[in-house]
Amino acid sequence: MLITNPENKLLTWKIDTTNLNIEKTFQINPSSGRIDGGQSIIIKVSFNPLSPGEYRQEVPLYLDNDFVQAYSYISLKGKGVI
Repeated sequence: MLITNPENKLLTWKIDTTNLNIEKTFQINPSSGRIDGGQSIIIKVSFNPLSPGEYRQEVPLYLDNDFVQAYSYISLKGKGVI
């Protein structure tokens, strides 16, 4: 996954992985950081199902230290097979 900062100023971001840490089916790394203006960062999403089935999870993305109102939600989907 790629996050890009099209602005000319520094952007701080955070993906709330609280729910992911409970089940550990999906993992996101890094889950927070800074992006300079005009730059991008690659975020690795890992899928580690423990049993067959379809998995879905939504995680909020926060910008500029505003942890009250999510900027957007990231949908994660995966299918575990035998």
